[in-house]
Amino acid sequence: MARLPHIIRLWVLVAVAALVLAPPAFAGRLIESGHDADYHCINLGGNECGFVEASLNYLRAGAPDPSRPILVLDRGGLLAAHAVNKVYGGCPGSTCTVVDPRNPSFTTTAIDTAHWSAIYIASDVNCGGCDLNNAPSGSPSAASTPDSTAIYKRTDDIAAFFDSGGGILVGAGAIDSGGFSGGPTFNANNVPYYSFIASAGADNASPPFTLTSLGTRLGLTNSDINCSLCFTHNSFGFPPAGSQLRVAEIDNAGRFVTLVQDSDPPHASITSAPNGATASSSATFGFKSNEPGSFQCSVDNGGYSGCSTPKTVSGLPNGKHTFNVRAVDLVGNVQPTPTSATFCIPGGPEIVGNKVDENCDGFSAPFDKIDASVRYAFRFTTRVTTVSSLNLSKITKGAKLKVSCSGGKRKGCPFKSKKVKVKKGRAKLAKIFKRKHRTAKLRKGAKITVSLTKSGLISKVYVFKVKRAKLPSFATRCQVPGSRKLHSSCPVFK
Repeated sequence: MARLPHIIRLWVLVAVAALVLAPPAFAGRLIESGHDADYHCINLGGNECGFVEASLNYLRAGAPDPSRPILVLDRGGLLAAHAVNKVYGGCPGSTCTVVDPRNPSFTTTAIDTAHWSAIYIASDVNCGGCDLNNAPSGSPSAASTPDSTAIYKRTDDIAAFFDSGGGILVGAGAIDSGGFSGGPTFNANNVPYYSFIASAGADNASPPFTLTSLGTRLGLTNSDINCSLCFTHNSFGFPPAGSQLRVAEIDNAGRFVTLVQDSDPPHASITSAPNGATASSSATFGFKSNEPGSFQCSVDNGGYSGCSTPKTVSGLPNGKHTFNVRAVDLVGNVQPTPTSATFCIPGGPEIVGNKVDENCDGFSAPFDKIDASVRYAFRFTTRVTTVSSLNLSKITKGAKLKVSCSGGKRKGCPFKSKKVKVKKGRAKLAKIFKRKHRTAKLRKGAKITVSLTKSGLISKVYVFKVKRAKLPSFATRCQVPGSRKLHSSCPVFK
């Protein structure tokens, strides 16, 4: 859990190293806000219901199963639950389950993405009428935090929920819930409202409130954060070192009012691309992302720039090219490894040595090829085939020759593989198909492969496949240095 900067253990005396886990397969989304949107949505004529809706829509969209209900941690007036019901309906019911943090059952309530898409933690009572915790009373004046304390005890489970992709919406803690000056004191048994998330409460915030570009991208609007009775809210201190929290809203003095975290990068997939060679010097690509946001594109080793689908690239030189696209999500996470597609723009004949595949035949041309000529003759009956002659000539100087016969003794092969010496650019191979002066009788399914190789050159390979009652089939193949793949079409160089 220690990898997650949004969840901290302010009051737990354990070694941090003991909490280090492998990176999560998913990472969730978190919104912590100084707005007591649950109170305003229900008690102040629907103000800030849009804040609740936009926030939960964004948080649930990143969950493994967005259709799962919401776990609402609320009690008393159930303002958060009523706000969810006003936005979606079915709460309590199909849309949400409400759990009182003070109820002993909360200690065993499942907190995982198999049950919930998001957790909504209601606002603190000190907002002036919200549900969680107790207002200060007695002397000395000290806030009582039974709900925050109970929630804090489930910090590890909440962190695991987030690690698995769950969303978390944290309501306002009011001006005294972060322990800053001017609020009531806290005794040693109390846990401040925001102690289970990275940011402590800060100074009292004042309208008008302003969305950052991130807040706008998340779907929040000015009417969601500013209303006639939205006088004050709490704000947050600067996110701690290593935190991935981003600012979505500020007050009139620049204080942080709403913070967001989404550390799970998006992924782009290419939906359409040229199939191999193109017909012109341009190519068009279609692509999509697994979540809302934008895209950045590049070609070959060029820099990335903003792009949209479909994207057409043009004016490229002949040869092979690579198109790269990466997704950027609403928070600004960039896909770490781009999605790529290769394509080729055909041009003239190959130019040796420039490492460009001008004619898009699958070869670039830093290599020469092995030259050779082959002549052969076979005899066949209804059952067997014999090699009458198999001669190579004009073989490139220094080339090595290997002959293999696959199919085993069942198919009449007298050997598996043999190296044959090349003399003055020539080789006669019929003699190796004799055993004790008797010519090998090859049967259907046997395959003779003649390979000519030399370091740094494109190999030449002749393949004969024995048929029944007919001449063997014949094919010429070539092989690029460093590759085991045989190509049916050999490159032609100037």
